[in-house]
Amino acid sequence: MLVGSTYAFAVKADPDSLSSGLDLSPFLEIIEDVEHSYSFEQIQSEQFAHLWRAVGSEVYRAPNTKTKIWFKFTIDWQDHSDTLAVLFVWLPPPMVDQFSILVPSVDQSFRLINTGTNLPHASRDIDNQLYAFKLALSRNKQHTIYGYIDNINGAIPAALPLYLYSEASYKQLEENTIIVSVILYSVVGAILLYNCCLFLTLRSPIYGMYLVFLVTVVITCMFSDGTLLRWAFPENPLLAKRVGIANAAISLTAYCTFVFTAINGKKYWPQLKSIYHTVVGIGIFIFLHNTLAANLPLAANITQGYALIVLLFTLVLIILAVRRRQPTTRYILLAEVMTISGSLSYVFMIHDVLPYNWISYWGIHWGSIFESILLSLALAAQTQLLRRQVIENFHKYEHLYENSLQGLFQFCLRSQTLKCNNSLATLLGFESKEVLMANGRLDKYQLDFWNQPELSANLFQTGHISNYEIQIYRYDNNDKIWVSIDMRLIDDKEGNPSFVEGSITNIDEHKLKEQEEKLREQAQQLALENLHKSSVSKKEFLSTISHELRTPMNGIVGYLELLKEETLDFDVKMHHDNLGIYAGEMMSLVDRILHLTEMQAGNLSSDDSTKEQEKVISEKPITTDDKDARNANILIVEDNITNQKILAALVNKFGHQSTNAINGIEALNVLAKSHYDLILMDCQMPKMDGFEATRNIRAGIGNHSDVPIIAVTANVMDNDINRCFECGMNDYLAKPINKSLLQNKLNQWL
Repeated sequence: MLVGSTYAFAVKADPDSLSSGLDLSPFLEIIEDVEHSYSFEQIQSEQFAHLWRAVGSEVYRAPNTKTKIWFKFTIDWQDHSDTLAVLFVWLPPPMVDQFSILVPSVDQSFRLINTGTNLPHASRDIDNQLYAFKLALSRNKQHTIYGYIDNINGAIPAALPLYLYSEASYKQLEENTIIVSVILYSVVGAILLYNCCLFLTLRSPIYGMYLVFLVTVVITCMFSDGTLLRWAFPENPLLAKRVGIANAAISLTAYCTFVFTAINGKKYWPQLKSIYHTVVGIGIFIFLHNTLAANLPLAANITQGYALIVLLFTLVLIILAVRRRQPTTRYILLAEVMTISGSLSYVFMIHDVLPYNWISYWGIHWGSIFESILLSLALAAQTQLLRRQVIENFHKYEHLYENSLQGLFQFCLRSQTLKCNNSLATLLGFESKEVLMANGRLDKYQLDFWNQPELSANLFQTGHISNYEIQIYRYDNNDKIWVSIDMRLIDDKEGNPSFVEGSITNIDEHKLKEQEEKLREQAQQLALENLHKSSVSKKEFLSTISHELRTPMNGIVGYLELLKEETLDFDVKMHHDNLGIYAGEMMSLVDRILHLTEMQAGNLSSDDSTKEQEKVISEKPITTDDKDARNANILIVEDNITNQKILAALVNKFGHQSTNAINGIEALNVLAKSHYDLILMDCQMPKMDGFEATRNIRAGIGNHSDVPIIAVTANVMDNDINRCFECGMNDYLAKPINKSLLQNKLNQWL
């Protein structure tokens, strides 16, 4: 579809009008080709004459990026000589994908020139200029120029600010542009070099971030004024676009990181850290997207949206920092204002809100320069603040150094000179460190370093000495004091020993306390040993008493248990029952005496007797009356003949066979000859007791390492019971033997 008007008119031109640049906008006529369906031959024909319409006095701007704009203008050259003029379209270099124009040549013919940011360097009519074309104007003749702009892949609709210059005036314009570019890039380069030197000197991460930002600023300026396309990628314009758009994402991310770090956001506003990480993450994602994106206009629009996010976030950070009265924030705030001002002037220019002039055309450049200067001032202010803090810290640590509890020193091996703090001079009995250092040698009166073979050898062998304790004499009164020395050897660049530095600590009080502590520990150790011996003796005594009392009682109770199975007349049975009652009371009395004695020995609390009974009860297996154990072969290891007979009789009544052994040695021999299903083991026996016999059985002697072993002993102290289980016994029965309890145990383990 074509829209336009039917009239055309010429602009009168002469050498004087070209000297300052002739604005062709009022004389421009256009056709808006929405469908991109016409060619140069068609628009020059008479059938399209009615479609042309005049633009007027304003610079024409396309309604959108999809429309192809045909334009024409007629120059009436009113001079008696031929001349070569220059048609200059004052567009920022990234603006138009393709710009095609028919221009008159010197030979009176027309030549078609195709140029634009999508075409390589060879398409340019004037070297290094995308939108400058040579026009051969013949004397006293009218020349109609046709052309079109196509920005279908652009992000912003194109404009047509056309100007006509003479060769001399255009050359002057180009020289002025070069001068401005050189000045701007020189300023940015100087700032970059200055901050690079600061980074290499201070090694601060914030300067590294700022350097990245400055480099991206330079690339952004080169992209906006066409330097990137002219010099870096003249034959690959799409790559220049991709680099420019990807660089914008990195520049915004670096700026956000710099601001957040400069105002110490992590420290003062930790709640914003997640937002900051999100913004930076988005920036990195957009950079990767722009690097690989096939749709560059979409990438440019996404980057513009990200720019708004970064500007809003950094503005919030700056306002918060201003409220905290941070000294660097006023520079950062001004830098933000200058960046926004320069960028807006450039954006408003390409959107036809501001006129095309030097201020708007170089808006990104002067905004970036002021921003860089102000941010450099912010870094300088922060560096000055850090410098004051360093000086304050130096004085604070100098005070700590001079008044340290330790004497600090550095001894030069070559010049034999000493540097130290006041604490060392006081420790060694000097009035001040100056008096001490005037003596020249640390060992002249106090520490004879090099006459201590062990100290000197260790120092030069290992390179350091730690906690070396010796006695020295004070200079003022020759009192002998204990000191602890820590030293290390410092080598020069060639690896030769150069300095000895270290510290000396007065440990007189420590040594005195150490000696007192050692004497106290020795006394405590001796008391503990005596107490332990006494405790062992008491335990052995109690165990012996328990054994000697319970063993005969076991015989009495055992025979009483056996008599229960016999038929007794009434009087004998009554005497039997009364004897059982008295035997039980006797055992209860023995238990109370033993427990009371052990409590007095400090081995049992008032509740331990109850706990011991609960322990024995808890270890009793739960059996049912109708449970029948199988016919088993049981070995009885018991040195007391009476107890042997009682155990054998009880075992036989339960339906089992039994064999007797009087000690551990005999038991091992018996086990080696026959198979046994269970062992009833006494603990105290001659030659080899039950504990040692059990350990040997578990070790495999007698080929019964897995046989169940039940301790049957008169030793009922806690340590005796624990010894039974520690040596490998499976269960425990206290004498005198209870028939039901014995039967339950046998049923459990058989």
